[in-house]
Amino acid sequence: MAASLRLTGSLVPDGPARFDPRRDLRAVVDLLRLGFGRDLAPQDLRWLDGLSRISGASLTLQSMANGLPGAGEATGQVYYHDGQLVGNVSAFRCGRDVWVVANVVTHPAWRGQGIASRLMRLAIQDLGRRGAHQLQLQVRADNLAAQKVYASLGFWRMNSAVALRLPAHSLGRRTFQTLGAGQLLRPFHRRRDRRAVQALLDRAGELDRGGPTSQLVQALDMGVMEGLDDWMSGRRRRTMVVDSSTGPLAIGTLLNQGRIGPHRLEMAADPDWTGRVEGALLDGLLSLVATVPAQDIEAEVDARAGGPLASLLWAGFRRSRTLDRLALDL
Repeated sequence: MAASLRLTGSLVPDGPARFDPRRDLRAVVDLLRLGFGRDLAPQDLRWLDGLSRISGASLTLQSMANGLPGAGEATGQVYYHDGQLVGNVSAFRCGRDVWVVANVVTHPAWRGQGIASRLMRLAIQDLGRRGAHQLQLQVRADNLAAQKVYASLGFWRMNSAVALRLPAHSLGRRTFQTLGAGQLLRPFHRRRDRRAVQALLDRAGELDRGGPTSQLVQALDMGVMEGLDDWMSGRRRRTMVVDSSTGPLAIGTLLNQGRIGPHRLEMAADPDWTGRVEGALLDGLLSLVATVPAQDIEAEVDARAGGPLASLLWAGFRRSRTLDRLALDL
């Protein structure tokens, strides 16, 4: 693997450098495979396969943002030693002045030498010059070495999220939760529901949860161009709300990613109603699975959201990992 990380062209000086996709992309892809190993999900591997095939004069780091929800402008840093790429940090704009840091990885043979810290400091300086007011990232709760690096740089924990997965060909176990009088499950209507659902997501902590824009927040702003992009990419989004006379109590969305997979499911409930409506919402969302290609379904919920988490576990979703969402204010 080390040979695949070495440049075949001119030698790059030892130390950090700004990411150059024409020079670095293939080596970065190999480094990500090596560095993250078993943590890479099937869709991550397909994304890396696609990146490794990208070439041409128009290639930019923006290619790496494809498939990342809410990702916009992109930049990155790499680190070379004796002509071999041994470190990488990427960052994507996700909001007016918020950037998400991703792909922080060091070659296993060069870990413990401060490479990740040095690249992160350079990335922080660069993003500050670009107008970033806050940097965010996700890291496994059990990755103590990475947690130590981020703490030394001043990152603080926003919250934690539990990632879950329902295996393909499983329709999940129904909760059979019954809604109360005056409550109903219906499709989300963006024009009619947008303001009330935005207030719901604010109360549920979805608007400031950190990381890339959630599918639930994206549903608020889905327009013709976004719908066209989904259609051209083979995706379809279905969003449902639990409604009442006082407004929506919960919202959930199922992103059908066709044969590429996996599908993604997200839910959020009003804190005053959590535990009483998510089951019915989940039953409705899972009823849509029979009409989409069989793929694993991924879900991610706030670790404090007991209602959605309990419903997903009851339905057969399995915990895959717990992620801490960290932030650095500039």
